Amino acid sequence: SNYINHLVDKNKAKPILLTDCFAWFMGYLKNEDVAEHEKIERDQRIHRAHERTFEYFVTSLKNHEPPIDVTNLKFVDVDPIMIGYYHTYLTGSDNPKGSPYAAKSYNNLMLDLKSFFINTTKRHYPQHVHPMVNFNKKIIIPKKDTIKESEFLQTINMITPENGLLKKTGKKVRWRNLYREWLKDAFIMGFLTGGRNKEVIFGKWSDINYTDDGQPSYIEVKNWKATAANKHLLEDDEYITKPFIIIPEVRQCLEELGLKSKRGNDEYIIPQDPNLASRQVMKEFMSAAFPHFFTLGNGVRKEFKLLRKTYATYLKANYGAQAAELFGDLKETMDKHYVHQGKLAEDFGKILEARNKDSGRSPRSFRG
Repeated sequence: SNYINHLVDKNKAKPILLTDCFAWFMGYLKNEDVAEHEKIERDQRIHRAHERTFEYFVTSLKNHEPPIDVTNLKFVDVDPIMIGYYHTYLTGSDNPKGSPYAAKSYNNLMLDLKSFFINTTKRHYPQHVHPMVNFNKKIIIPKKDTIKESEFLQTINMITPENGLLKKTGKKVRWRNLYREWLKDAFIMGFLTGGRNKEVIFGKWSDINYTDDGQPSYIEVKNWKATAANKHLLEDDEYITKPFIIIPEVRQCLEELGLKSKRGNDEYIIPQDPNLASRQVMKEFMSAAFPHFFTLGNGVRKEFKLLRKTYATYLKANYGAQAAELFGDLKETMDKHYVHQGKLAEDFGKILEARNKDSGRSPRSFRG
């Protein structure tokens, strides 16, 4: 019976119209009519992104002179010229943004459409050459800025209840206070480990690994980004991890947070904020607060994610080929997206040299 049903499904009429093909593709993204071993659990954001992309593509065809009748347009009749209309739409001013999309956004919108054509062609029209075969992505030059130690300390010093006030303008002026007592510790952990905001916020005392003689060695945190990307290859309760090396400054911070009394405890290292609903909200709050306090202390705006690029540059300067392994990423990815070549010696080589001369120093506390 199941075999007969399978044959019936297999012989279903394939979608002909562009709109019907897209309806099939959206079902495909939700694992409808997909073999068990090929199913991938995708975030709702991916579904919405593809819906938006198709909406933009259809609009670009309708807005063209003369307009194209999308209602009766067959999938196999979409040609590179029509893809060019979409390109013009994204690089012009008649799109929802009102101005040309930046290279990264442009690439994402074009690649989402290309994914639709590739998967639909593969499934329903294997002999057809899809219209985006010759599409080339725009070059993106990553902004690889870093944060100096002096800038970071200025930021930490700004974290007070009085400085937390942020005026939000709109139809009605509102005030929001971005101060929280735990922010200082969260920022310090980000600065000293290079962890993403989610890795810092979700780290637990039970994640800390110890040497045979009982000394804290590293924090084994969940690598959220790698786990999400490989979710379809992992068991439900499995996840990919990465280490945060516990250097003396990290240990000092952990001890000030209660390391000795909380060994093996399943509590979060950064305590739960009773005024915020969840760890996810804490993560978002931290990302909003960092540029606020950084701007107050340094006169320019920098994001929390730059702490990760700062840490990557430090590792590259001092550990060379081993840096990528310590960083928890591929060497090519680390060098392309994170390492600031111009800062390698200037910002970190000198710091290391100065500290090596003073090997008997006590680890400094960044908490003040």
